[in-house]
Amino acid sequence: MSTQHQITRGTQKPIRILGLPLQFVTVLIITLSLVIFFGGWAAQNSVEGRQVRFNPSITMETGGIAVNNAEAEKAWWEEAALFVCPVH
Repeated sequence: MSTQHQITRGTQKPIRILGLPLQFVTVLIITLSLVIFFGGWAAQNSVEGRQVRFNPSITMETGGIAVNNAEAEKAWWEEAALFVCPVH
């Protein structure tokens, strides 16, 4: 190997975003997007499944407020997933 080839070979610096390599940031963004999407999808399916089991026209009185049966059983993670996911 020539000396010139060894000197110029490692001079290109990797692209970094906030001090992290571009490849890591890209994979992180794609992974988080998929987790949010599939979390929203699971929450939506869970809520829709509950609405099929219960008659949505029947409400129960809870402290003077009429609440839908399907809404009464909605979990915190379902509400959060549906709120975060822009597609669902």
